[in-house]
Amino acid sequence: TEHSVLSNPQKLLDNRRLMVDQYVTAMDAAVRLNYTAAKGEFATMMAKLDSLSPLAVLGRGYSMIKDESGAIINSYKQMSIGQHVQVSLSDGQAEMEILNFHENEE
Repeated sequence: TEHSVLSNPQKLLDNRRLMVDQYVTAMDAAVRLNYTAAKGEFATMMAKLDSLSPLAVLGRGYSMIKDESGAIINSYKQMSIGQHVQVSLSDGQAEMEILNFHENEE
């Protein structure tokens, strides 16, 4: 084979170029496949993250109540009659005064 390489070096170069082109094509396909898979995973993770976003929760009809110091109130036991609270909604905030409260009946 060494004799054939020396007699026709152009043929060897052409074969090697063809191999390199095939490798480049295969690598390009692999990169595109990996990119597509990663893009799909990223979109899934973003959707999950968005569903946990406080703004998304507020957008579903929930609100967040804070006391005068900015601490989040998550129980009626943290409130008192006459207390002013800040209520955050999906599209704004309101200041409210607690007039009454009661425990949920189960």
